[in-house]
Amino acid sequence: MDAKSKRLFITNGAKNTIDIVDISNIKKPKLVKSVSLASKGVTGIQSVAAMNGLVVAATSVGEKTAAGRVFMMDVDGKLLASAPKGVEVGALPDSIHFSPNGRYVLTANEGEPKNYCLTGGVLTESSDPLGSVSIIDTKAAKIVAKTLDFSGYKDRLNGIIYAGGRVYGPGASVAQDLEPEYIAISKDSKTAWVTLQENNSIATVDLESGVITGISGLGFKNYNTEGTGIDPSDRDNERRVRAVPAYGMYQPDAVAVARLGGNDYLFTANEGDAREWPCLMGGTDPKVAEAEDVRYGANATDKSLTSNENLGRLTVTPFTPANVTGTIVTTKTPVAAAYSLGARSFSVWKAPTFEGVFPAQLVYDSGNLIEKKVLEVN
Repeated sequence: MDAKSKRLFITNGAKNTIDIVDISNIKKPKLVKSVSLASKGVTGIQSVAAMNGLVVAATSVGEKTAAGRVFMMDVDGKLLASAPKGVEVGALPDSIHFSPNGRYVLTANEGEPKNYCLTGGVLTESSDPLGSVSIIDTKAAKIVAKTLDFSGYKDRLNGIIYAGGRVYGPGASVAQDLEPEYIAISKDSKTAWVTLQENNSIATVDLESGVITGISGLGFKNYNTEGTGIDPSDRDNERRVRAVPAYGMYQPDAVAVARLGGNDYLFTANEGDAREWPCLMGGTDPKVAEAEDVRYGANATDKSLTSNENLGRLTVTPFTPANVTGTIVTTKTPVAAAYSLGARSFSVWKAPTFEGVFPAQLVYDSGNLIEKKVLEVN
């Protein structure tokens, strides 16, 4: 929304347009126009943001593994003359954000793969591009993006795993595997925090220097306590939240930041997400998608827990941390421990300020509050 013009800017996935809606009369919103970027080669509009009369859109041009583009326009949908062809950013810009001072525009470029099929024994960047974060300085004389990837963390795989993160795409480098999803920016516009959803981590970016300064692993939530238990089955004919011997990977999508008592805190929605791409689970056909998430009852090593009334119906991952990083995973790989995708909660974390790879500091988690509220109203 742009407060000055009192207009909403909405991505329309069905028509691949940006819809401009006048909300000056909040009781009677009115569609002003729909803006198409098809003539610019845009094949997908992932996200849009507006501030101080400037509207920015994160788009895909051609294949999703190719570099994306940010288009900048006024509140009437007219492209800026300073960037008529858009600004090149990383592959698959999934979300776009203004810094609070309006100076920077940031995109989280997911760089998700089209498959994990190897070419000559190598996973090429045309199959799995680098995840990245792009920074556009709107006050610069020339409007260009500085795109930051994770190549500097190529030797930190074990550190990320030890800190409670995940790196597990078959054949993928650390820089290929890390997938930025969403961004929160500090009130002083100096620092950004980027969720790496599939990787169960958050990256820290220094906006003034344009450097990714740290990666924080989020660790795993223990469902085997009274305050964190879950209802793991849809086949037991019971509405019962209980402690179970399983864990949840936080894997947040959206993140927000607030400054309280002199410290920044991150608020995460722990959605969870599973990968589903060709060649992910040991196959070789680039046209056949293979899903990461499996029922725990299918291949669990502990057969005492695999009934539908117990954990058999719980959707879990066979990759790290259920198995050692680097294990070749197929549809028949035994699942040694139950790690669900997502934590069925929201969390508060102390915003990382350190440099390097460290575990994130959890301040609060809603436990099974959401689970119980759903049971109350349903």
